Amino acid sequence: MPRPLRDSPYIFGIHEEGGERYMLAKGKPGWIVFTEELGADPNDHSGRDYRPWSDQELGIIVRLNHGYEPNGTIPNSSQYEAFAQRCANFVAASRGAHIWIIGNEPNHAVERPGVQIDYSVSPPRVVNPGEIITPQLYVRCYRLCREAIK
Repeated sequence: MPRPLRDSPYIFGIHEEGGERYMLAKGKPGWIVFTEELGADPNDHSGRDYRPWSDQELGIIVRLNHGYEPNGTIPNSSQYEAFAQRCANFVAASRGAHIWIIGNEPNHAVERPGVQIDYSVSPPRVVNPGEIITPQLYVRCYRLCREAIK
């Protein structure tokens, strides 16, 4: 029987599924952090079922990403409302999870929407910084997502 809050009493875990069998074999079901690429289509109502893991008493944390380089962990600020609705749709359609992270490392250049990086040189250099995710922009995006999800 899964824990009612779909959490874990342990402080350790893994990023993405695949190694949970080691935790389960030791009788110590930790956490799994899932990363989902959602985009910003407010008409997309798809989600994911995390119960195959949470039903084994593994804690579930889901990071909601707009995309990956160069699309941004959160979208361009002009798309925040659409991204917030997409996040809400995904959460509503998903089962077995209740902890949601919005975006990833917004201070890291590769997570910016529109960033262009030249990997042909060492060290790689930023050719176009894209939209820098300021604390104010992240707060705006986060609040819109939180309100839409709640």
